Amino acid sequence: MSTIDGGYSIEEIKQMLPFGKPEEERLARISSKLAGEPKYSVAICGHFSAGKSTLINQLLGAALLPSSPIPTTANIMTILGGPTAQIKAVQSDGQVSHFKNEIPWDKLQEMAVDGAGIEEVALTLPVPFLSNKVTIADTPGMDSTDPTHGKYTADQLITTDAIIYVTDYNHVRSQTNIEFLRQIQRENKPIVIVINQIDKHNESELSFSIFYHGLKDMLQRYGIHPVAIYTTTSRDESHKHNQLPLFVQQIRSWLYEGQSLIDDANARMVESAVSSLRERLLVDRDQVTIRMREAMKNEGYHQEDHQRYFALVKVGQEIEQQLDQEISALVHTLQQFYKQTNLFPHDTTSAANDWLQVVDGSYKFGLFAGKKKKLIVEQQYFDKMIRLMNERYESEIRFYLLQQFSKLEMPKRVRDDLIEQVEQLHLPESIEWYRAFVTTGEKSNQYIYQLTKEINQAIIQDIKRSLEPIVEQLRSLYPERKGQLEQQNQQDLQPFQRLHELQQSFMAEEQTIQSQLNTVQQRLQTSAAAHYEEKIERALTAHTDLSGVDESIEVNDSNAVFQEDAREQTADVSSESVQVKPLFALDSLRGDLAAFEDVLFEKNERNNILAFIDRLENRPTSVVVAGAFSAGKSTFINALLQRELMPSSPHPTTASLTTVSAPSGSNRPEQVRVRIKTRADLDSEIAHVSYLCNLTYTLESLKRAEGLSIKKTDTLEEKQWVEYLRALQMGVKKEQYEWGSTIVISLTEWQEMAVDEAKACLIDVSHVYVHTAWTDAGYELIDTPGVQSVHERHTALAMSEIEKADAFIYVTYYHHAFSNADEQFMKKIKTIQSPDYLLINASDLAADVGEKQAVMTHVRDQLQTLGFPHTDVVPISSKRALEDYTDEEGILSFTRHFENGLKPVLRARLDEELEALLRAHIVKLSEWQEWMDQPEADRKQKSQAFRQPVQQKKDEGEQAIRQLESEDVEIRAFGVYAHRRLFLRFADHYKSIISANVGQQEGRKEQLQKGLNEWMEVAENDWQTALEQECERLYTVSNQRQLPIDLREHLDFSLQLRGTLESFFNEIKTLKVKPSFVHDQEGEQFKQRILERTKEALRTRLDEAVEQLRDLWSERVHLANEELKQDIERVMSENEAWMEQLQHPQPDLTRVQEELQSLQSHLVARDQEYAHK
Repeated sequence: MSTIDGGYSIEEIKQMLPFGKPEEERLARISSKLAGEPKYSVAICGHFSAGKSTLINQLLGAALLPSSPIPTTANIMTILGGPTAQIKAVQSDGQVSHFKNEIPWDKLQEMAVDGAGIEEVALTLPVPFLSNKVTIADTPGMDSTDPTHGKYTADQLITTDAIIYVTDYNHVRSQTNIEFLRQIQRENKPIVIVINQIDKHNESELSFSIFYHGLKDMLQRYGIHPVAIYTTTSRDESHKHNQLPLFVQQIRSWLYEGQSLIDDANARMVESAVSSLRERLLVDRDQVTIRMREAMKNEGYHQEDHQRYFALVKVGQEIEQQLDQEISALVHTLQQFYKQTNLFPHDTTSAANDWLQVVDGSYKFGLFAGKKKKLIVEQQYFDKMIRLMNERYESEIRFYLLQQFSKLEMPKRVRDDLIEQVEQLHLPESIEWYRAFVTTGEKSNQYIYQLTKEINQAIIQDIKRSLEPIVEQLRSLYPERKGQLEQQNQQDLQPFQRLHELQQSFMAEEQTIQSQLNTVQQRLQTSAAAHYEEKIERALTAHTDLSGVDESIEVNDSNAVFQEDAREQTADVSSESVQVKPLFALDSLRGDLAAFEDVLFEKNERNNILAFIDRLENRPTSVVVAGAFSAGKSTFINALLQRELMPSSPHPTTASLTTVSAPSGSNRPEQVRVRIKTRADLDSEIAHVSYLCNLTYTLESLKRAEGLSIKKTDTLEEKQWVEYLRALQMGVKKEQYEWGSTIVISLTEWQEMAVDEAKACLIDVSHVYVHTAWTDAGYELIDTPGVQSVHERHTALAMSEIEKADAFIYVTYYHHAFSNADEQFMKKIKTIQSPDYLLINASDLAADVGEKQAVMTHVRDQLQTLGFPHTDVVPISSKRALEDYTDEEGILSFTRHFENGLKPVLRARLDEELEALLRAHIVKLSEWQEWMDQPEADRKQKSQAFRQPVQQKKDEGEQAIRQLESEDVEIRAFGVYAHRRLFLRFADHYKSIISANVGQQEGRKEQLQKGLNEWMEVAENDWQTALEQECERLYTVSNQRQLPIDLREHLDFSLQLRGTLESFFNEIKTLKVKPSFVHDQEGEQFKQRILERTKEALRTRLDEAVEQLRDLWSERVHLANEELKQDIERVMSENEAWMEQLQHPQPDLTRVQEELQSLQSHLVARDQEYAHK
């Protein structure tokens, strides 16, 4: 074909575009295909064990290709139509083997798995839907641990005309799939996606509609546009979402029409070469950036310096914008405040109306009421109105403004002036001031709304007059601050002058590549095959009656792969005993260490060892669970705990750590403590991720960023990080949590939070407290984010926890056992810790025992190759265990071995860690002995380096105290907002509880009393939770400043509603409770009176609780301050004693020698006992 792309030949296009040496092979292969006999080729791709070969067998109508849960297809298997069946095999040495007529099908299966000896196999079959000009190819799994598999697949795709991509249900959102699909899409190849094993979908965990639309949304956001999506399963043909018959019918139809698509496919193939050129240029551009960063590193700059430089450049460019933003943000905040603030909601308006009736004379006093009586009544109504207005004034004005001003960016002196002005604001309390607004004459029922509006406006105007001068002050500071900021920016950039020069030196090369990219991009905007996908869509539905392989072909259905390689293995793991050293006598060791607390040498290290011994005795045993995304880690933990606890669905949303342990202390059952990331953590994370995307964001600027969700990205990595930024943006915009705080929520609330990406990405760690057999036995289970999922940060989190854990369990999925992602992660953790177990989850999917044994052999061989010979491989089924814990196919084999084999070893490991600490301590003490042997003059000169920093400790402590003292305002704000929040909850609970208790049946009075008791109990729980959460917040704030203050044990404050509402229980005895009580007027009045009394009691108790909290907080902050001073004095005293000892003319090291002998005796005794044993 002379012309293929917009009328140009491939040679002409080569001249028009900047193709280089990297594209030579691709262009040569394309030219070769175009010059040869026209053919249309479709490749089936996917990760290993996704079911590619099985689907081809379904298409063909016969089990010709080998399939199993371990990598089987190891080379390219091409199938084309022809009059007779035959096989052509191209060996690695170039030799070709032919088989005609009688086909050795077992031999075909052997060749398919021989990736080293066979490069390509061509299978010709008399299939009605395939002609000799249309081929379909089965490719090796892209993520197999065999490196040749990926190479064959990549080579095949260059001249492939379309892709059928197969993924199993549990890995549809994995990084491997996204990377490959995005690569194919960027090369302009049409894609059909098959989601296999759809029978794994659990409607109770996630509705199919949400799953499917979520998948389409993800594909859209990653720029992946499939021609069609099918959901299939060969295990459950009647499954409601099984489209396997439709897939077979439509793909056969497409292939039958394939010859008519050759021209479009050839044009698109050339376009894909142009797309590939674009990808290469993007890589070249990135390489410029990498080389630039390497040059910067050689000059002594680090990534943090580069980030800082970019941030400073951006700051310099946006100084005017920043100052304008400060002013506009303050003005906007105040304008919204002036416009929206209302001191007269329903209850306050009602109280104002009562007062108005007295003032205007419409109140009925009776015939003999005098002027004094009227004044007294008016004052009573006025006092009620003012009390309600003051409550609103504090919450809607004072605390609202204080909180808003604390968030806005502005100079400290302006903020201080604003805060001082707000603190001085007060509500007019003179009755005459309010009377002046009341007009004379008759008034309609609507007059009260006019009156309250005028009063509200007058109060707001008074506030405006107080605050506007400060806004003008901020405006007047503009020129001065602009100059200061520009000067400061230049000073800040000075250390990066050399970095700036390096940046400029690489810019020309980058601009050249960018120019080439623009040329290529312009070429890609025109397409000679723009309607190619539409034609494929029509081809899919063109025929409905095409059959498969002719029945005359005899196929051997035996599975040679397993018959040859299945080894006899037990389904359970071995339980050989492990020899460990005798355990330390902890009480004796602790006593001996404590006896030397007066020794200054290595004092901190000694205290650390004592603390380790305490933790050894009291802390739970930590068991970390890691694994590839969607391997079933959370489901396994649920099976282990025998309850649906961890949220699990095929979504990569677990972006944080979760620990599960037994309740203790203030941690109640079914409660979750969620630690939100700090502002510093988020700022650092956002800056780092932005840097990876060549963007510059901070927490505040990310909130305001526009168009992030549709930002164009050049690489998959950038796309993934932008996706993460997008989730972060959604989370931080809502400002639903206080940064760095710890929130206490119910298990149900947490389960909903953990699967919401916009919320989950803000979670630092979640601590779940539940009673189960495992947690009550002293185990803490740690669920880590999926390794190698969409975000590499998940892998880093998992590795960190593995390093600290007592036991390590790795979970892989049966149909994807020991994938490339598993292998890469195992290589990373090799120097950290070996897995105690590798669990093959969903092993009940095995077709038979032979297949399961083959998978276990494959995994064991892989572990052995990587250097993990002692890791036990156990097949499990979390799903079966959840349905029936006693099911032998569940997790019993694992739990038995863990109890009998690993549990005794765990304590021994901790003792080994303790031994390492002791030996390190002995080495340090011995080094001090050598150091003290130096001449006195040398010791005096070197000893100053060992002084503890006093001034820094003092400055940091004083700053922390000032910050803690400022929390008094937040405690007051809690009192204001908690009253409204709690009362609304009480009112909602009343409606639901009383309605549920008082029905049509007899005994309604007793039911009403029972309902009130239940309601008061629920209200008390809400009250206690609110106080606990405020104490938790204060603890988090203080702990972040290294001065932890825990008020939870000191605040014993109940709501005491029973005494407040006792009269209502007596009233019920005389009350006529009709069946319609909860809806009629009498019931409504009863409710309103109870709620009004409750509201007053809540206000009183809350005021008392807040005052107690403030007093306790002030007292503890004062104590912390005193302890800080004492600590400073102690450090100064220790410094003097330390210097005296280090500089002593004749140092006495007797105590050091005694400690050495004491510790060595423990180690020697342990070694001797072990040797004897």
